[in-house]
Formats: sequence, C-alpha cells, structure tokens
Amino acid sequence: MKKYVLQFLFLIAFFINNPAFAESALEKSINENFATYTGWFVSLIFAPLPGTEFP
Repeated sequence: MKKYVLQFLFLIAFFINNPAFAESALEKSINENFATYTGWFVSLIFAPLPGTEFP
C-alpha cells in the first residue's frame, strides 16, 4: 500500500512542477522573440538625454 501512495505522490509532484517549468520556457521564448523585434524601440525610449546622468 505504501508503494502505491508513494507512486501517486511522485506523479502528482511531477505533474504539478512540470507545467511551471514549461511556462518558464515558454515565457523565455516569447521574451526573446519580442526583444528581437522591439529592441530598437526600447533603446530609443531609454536613450540618455544630454545633461541627464544617472548614477
């Protein structure tokens, strides 16, 4: 009986943790794709202005 309980708990832990990892990989992929297309715009918005220096 203990064997089945441990197997069940292992499967639950695996399926609970696995989607979180997949979301993380998906999020990373989306961020990389957006960065390639919007990097120039972000650089333009955050470009330093003359006379303004940040430490």
